[in-house]
This record gives sequence, structure tokens and C-alpha cells, in this order.
Amino acid sequence: MPIERGHRRPDVSMLAAAAANPSFLALHPNHRFLYAVGETSAASNGVVNAFAIDSTTGTLALLNQQTSAGRGPCHLAVDKTGTCALVANYGSGSVALLPIHNDGSLGPPTTSMQHQGASIDPKRQQGPHAHGVGFDLINHRAFCADLGLDKILIYQYDQSKATITPNDPPSGSVKPGAGVRHFAFHPNGRACTPSMNAIHRHGMRL
Repeated sequence: MPIERGHRRPDVSMLAAAAANPSFLALHPNHRFLYAVGETSAASNGVVNAFAIDSTTGTLALLNQQTSAGRGPCHLAVDKTGTCALVANYGSGSVALLPIHNDGSLGPPTTSMQHQGASIDPKRQQGPHAHGVGFDLINHRAFCADLGLDKILIYQYDQSKATITPNDPPSGSVKPGAGVRHFAFHPNGRACTPSMNAIHRHGMRL
């Protein structure tokens, strides 16, 4: 079956763009831009790539690349208005906030937060390991699930300044050794359900 110009069969794969070791993608709310974190060597900071999406062909054009301000970036999220991208750096146990320009390109990180502490597993939790990030439903707070700390860290998010600052309280804890990886919000925005490495599930009320 031939492929007509401007139409793509869902069962046909193609290379949209080449990138060095991309490990997670996030789509801009306007669906015109795509962002990908890239893990580099263990000793150096990772990168965040910004792409423009061709709506006809589905191919990607690299707009620019910025540092993730930490090692081993594994996850990222774009806020509800497409103003900023938040990145989780697993290797260094840190998060970074990058502003998004009107053309979809990324500015350098405006805020970088280094997590501190450890938990009970001597192999996986000897230090912080930021694993998943996201924003609340009203774009007022940013969150990071840290597998190494057994905590979800909470940040106040200032969209106008493109900054994050520690919330009061600064985090919510899960069962020691659970290894929190990701989280999801209830549609009412008042409850958050983490996803664990172990077979534990906890509900947090915000």
C-alpha cells in the first residue's frame, strides 16, 4: 500500500531525528515542539534538546540544546502553559528548570536544585536520585520523585520569573526503601499517587 504525501500509516516507523542517547520525551502543549533529555558520560552533565515538529511529515528539526545542569537526566516535564521545562537528573540527584522561548527553543537553566540525603537501601539509596518530575494542575508547584531519598520534593513555581524555590513543607515521604519513581495527580488536584520501585503504594493528600 503506497503512502500518500502528507499522510502516514500508523504501522510504518521512521527516523524523526538523531539524538545522542535520548531517554525521555515531553511534548509542548501546542504540539509544535518536542523536548528530549540526553544522557552523556557519567562524569559530565547531560543535555536537553529542543525540536520543532513538522506537522506534515512528523520529522523533527533541532532548535537548540542546553545543559541539564546535572548528570544522567532521565525525565522531564513541560509546564501547563509551555513556559518552562523541568528536568530530573538521576545521576547527580538534582533538578533544573529551563525557560522555553516563543520559538520553542530552550534558554539555559534558571534554577538548579541539588537534593541531599539518603535512605535505607545501601545499593540504590546511598544518595539522591531524582527520577520523575511534574507540575500541579494549576501550575503553582513543581514536584520531583527522588528514588534515593524516598521522598517527593515540592517546589514553589514562579512562572513569570521561571524559577523554583523550596516549598514549606519541602517534601512528602514514602515508606523507607520503597524507591519512589513517578507520581500522578487526581483530577481534583488535591491528591497525588506515587509509583514505587517496590510493591508499595501510598496516597498523599496535598
